[in-house]
Amino acid sequence: MIENLLKNIAYLYYPKGICSINEREEYNSSEEFQRLISITNTFYQNDDNKTNYDLLFNELKKQDLIKNIQDNTTFHFDRCITFELDIVEGEEKLIKICLNISLLVPYYALYILENDITLNPYKWVTIPKRNQTKETNEYKEHLETIALVVEKITTFNKFPEKLANVVLPNLTYQSISKGSFTLFNAFFGDENKLN
Repeated sequence: MIENLLKNIAYLYYPKGICSINEREEYNSSEEFQRLISITNTFYQNDDNKTNYDLLFNELKKQDLIKNIQDNTTFHFDRCITFELDIVEGEEKLIKICLNISLLVPYYALYILENDITLNPYKWVTIPKRNQTKETNEYKEHLETIALVVEKITTFNKFPEKLANVVLPNLTYQSISKGSFTLFNAFFGDENKLN
């Protein structure tokens, strides 16, 4: 039931059967896309949204375990707020605790990405990949702290991971082609990092 509800919400923001690449003009002028752009462009201009957003970010920064969390939201393009906490393990691993809070539905996604790095000069050696083992072990308390703050301030729930890969075959967005667009893409971002 929740899957159908989320699909129907996605259809409010992404036009069915219109390719965002090959039919750009029609896509950009569609009622659905204009609705999406309106929400993402005006979210931070609304005083209530700004107040809640500031309250959430400040409350996260008060927590000792996550006080260095950063706001990496790309305004006007993202359909979610993105907070990240970078932790360097040794001199060769980057742990990135990622929090995405949807602007379209009352859900958030919380996960850990890990990749190999070098420090001098700083660069990524591997592409970040999800590490569920670290989510349930070393960084479990970090994630629980974040979840408690988010749920207290926003009353949002954690996005059901089993639905993240549900494909909406007749929708596209930016470079995501038909047959590849998922519920995660609809509400959070272009790359499904919950895989």
